[in-house]
Amino acid sequence: IVSTIALISQTYNIVGDFGSFMLTWSLLALPVVYLLDASVPAVLYLAGSIAWVADVRFNAGQPMWFWLLTALIVPSLWLTSRVNRYRMRPVLVSWALALAICIGAGFTLTQDLGAIWMLTYAGIFAVLYLLGERWFADAANWWQRPFQTLGACGVFGLSLLLTFRWPWHEVIVPWHGNPTAAPLAIAVLWPIAAITLWLTSLRRRQFAEVLFGALPLVVAIGYLITARRESGVIPATVLSDIYLFILGVGTLWRGVREQRLGVVNGGMLMLSTLIAMRFFDGEYSFVIRGLAFMAVGLGFLMTNMVLIRRKGATV
Repeated sequence: IVSTIALISQTYNIVGDFGSFMLTWSLLALPVVYLLDASVPAVLYLAGSIAWVADVRFNAGQPMWFWLLTALIVPSLWLTSRVNRYRMRPVLVSWALALAICIGAGFTLTQDLGAIWMLTYAGIFAVLYLLGERWFADAANWWQRPFQTLGACGVFGLSLLLTFRWPWHEVIVPWHGNPTAAPLAIAVLWPIAAITLWLTSLRRRQFAEVLFGALPLVVAIGYLITARRESGVIPATVLSDIYLFILGVGTLWRGVREQRLGVVNGGMLMLSTLIAMRFFDGEYSFVIRGLAFMAVGLGFLMTNMVLIRRKGATV
């Protein structure tokens, strides 16, 4: 398709730019996705949509059409997932869709909404994780959990980022933007959807879902506290520290309870990263830092040894 479009454009001297070329290619590839039930055209379609919105972002155009382009692939994913959602095609397309949403949000929303980007991305990562827990709950490995994996990594990364002061300064600095209704509606829709799913998880008493899905609430509280300006950014960073600590401890406890070594190491990684960032961010001597890192390493070793022994005893 790409070669044909390029050849026709060169032959007949059709005027256009890179953005229109990628949009035409993506739209022509979309019927192939539905007719052949193939995963590679679906992934290429999403990649083409990302390339198009990136070009439109820095040139003239309306990047909000990206969300419609992305939504057009969802029915195909739903149809191919009805028989077995853990097959290669649904999993691969789910990875591409989740990545496209995260990347596309940066091109369509963050430059128009100021500090609201924190709340928007918190909603996106929480929605991905919560949907993944409902849709890919019985997956055998992390590769078959695209939404959970990307959502959990996003929650951890954003939570760690918000433990620093500079993101919260964007809330205090006066913002003179004038966003239109479309980006504002989409930006607010993600945290609303996340909180709705989170309330459902809370009623179902799903421990992991409640932990990871609470990030939009934490960001919203921090945003409201910081927006008062007289309180500064310290309360918001402390709140993020507390949330990330609880997230790490909860993940560690879940891994030990379920005897899942990967989850245990994930929780330990969250805690050790938080401790390391605070030591680099604070004024501590090298002796204290060294002892802290030794304690974290010893905790890694002992936790893994205990878990391996428990697994061996149950075999």
